[in-house]
Amino acid sequence: MILKTQATPLRIRGYSNTSHIVTWLSPEAGRLTTVVKGACRPKSAFLGQYDLFYTCELLYYARERDGLHIARECTPLEFRASLRYDWRAMLCAAYTCDVLDHVAENSPPGGSLYALLQVMLDRLANEGAGQPLLLWFEARLLSVLGLAPDLAGCPKCHDGTNGELRFAVADGRLICTHCNTGDRRSAGVTVSRSAVASLRDAGTRPVPAAQTFAAFSDHELLALRRFLGIFMRYHLDMPFESRGIAWGLWTPSV
Repeated sequence: MILKTQATPLRIRGYSNTSHIVTWLSPEAGRLTTVVKGACRPKSAFLGQYDLFYTCELLYYARERDGLHIARECTPLEFRASLRYDWRAMLCAAYTCDVLDHVAENSPPGGSLYALLQVMLDRLANEGAGQPLLLWFEARLLSVLGLAPDLAGCPKCHDGTNGELRFAVADGRLICTHCNTGDRRSAGVTVSRSAVASLRDAGTRPVPAAQTFAAFSDHELLALRRFLGIFMRYHLDMPFESRGIAWGLWTPSV
């Protein structure tokens, strides 16, 4: 069966002296992997037709046995050339693709992750790298995956507005200080009320808003970054080398 879809490469690796294996993210098929035969030959029809951060129209032979499909044709639709020379934006784009390559493996097909990837790559290509953009991406990713932290307030006293808040990472919810009994499950990380409000807003927006994290100081942005890093490490169970590299543009890795 020959299928056609829009797709963006998440990962490209060698298959032989002349061929590539490309992992793509598409709106219809989700995460899919193709062999691009003869991609490295001097007269290959695939030369310059795909690369990391491109959006392409992909035509491929679908195989049901091993899930390794065969690319037939590929045409670039978006090049995002600025990501070739803006190395800061490129590092953030590489982190974006690395995360989605991991989480999309066991996620059902659908356009939400693909739409998130397109928005993120377009913003990085047009505006460059920025801490608020990365924070929006991580908050939105968790929301799309159905893993967003429960920021609705303490479930014991139903009060999320007064006093210092802490977030119980294992439970995925907020708990007020006076309700924190000190047991391991209720122990967590401190979260400010302004951070809670901004994360709620970011997670519900399909595109980033400039004002979401605009009023935050560098110290507050670092606290947000650490909170999301702890939460994602616990609930996504993935290596975070690329995250440390991307966030290391502003602060040392945590």
